[in-house]
Amino acid sequence: MAGAGPMAVDQFSERTRLRLRYAQEWLNAQAASGFVDYDPDAQSYKLSPKRPRCWRTTPARPSWAGVRMPDVDVFQH
Repeated sequence: MAGAGPMAVDQFSERTRLRLRYAQEWLNAQAASGFVDYDPDAQSYKLSPKRPRCWRTTPARPSWAGVRMPDVDVFQH
């Protein structure tokens, strides 16, 4: 999400290769925590300025909050 600007959940799902349902659940949880901002009019999410500094992305696979996403097909499409 860094540098990408606001994204709809389907864009986030495509970019992270997560199944849409898991992407939606994750984004909603992060928005509820205040780490991601949600714009209901545009139905888009963007990183909050107060996001944790430990969130990063590697070319191999995404990593959030210092925890790597598992290599399990159930999460990816």
